[in-house]
Amino acid sequence: MKKILMAFFITTSVTVFTGCASAPKNFTLDTFSGSRSDGVIEMGYLGGYGWVKNVNWAATGELASQRCRSWGYEDAERFGLGHAICIEDNGAGGAFKMCTTAKYTVEYQCTGKMIID
Repeated sequence: MKKILMAFFITTSVTVFTGCASAPKNFTLDTFSGSRSDGVIEMGYLGGYGWVKNVNWAATGELASQRCRSWGYEDAERFGLGHAICIEDNGAGGAFKMCTTAKYTVEYQCTGKMIID
């Protein structure tokens, strides 16, 4: 029993540390969806649950602002803190269950007067 627990602990530790080591640094969120008429853009990523700490918020905000300007708005502002949902886990039960892939999204609100062509 001790050997099984030790093997499980080592496998879990390697998995956790490997996942953390592969987290991108200083990355920009992707555009997931948006609505010109509502002036809303949903930005996000699919990846590690804790990757949000590595997001380059300035570059992401600029990307959202560019999209809003292309729609005729003046700028964009981040709306809220965003949220993450686990879309894939390691299959373990109970206290050993860990999220391996999360979908993190945050909305940006286009601001300023919309110019209609």
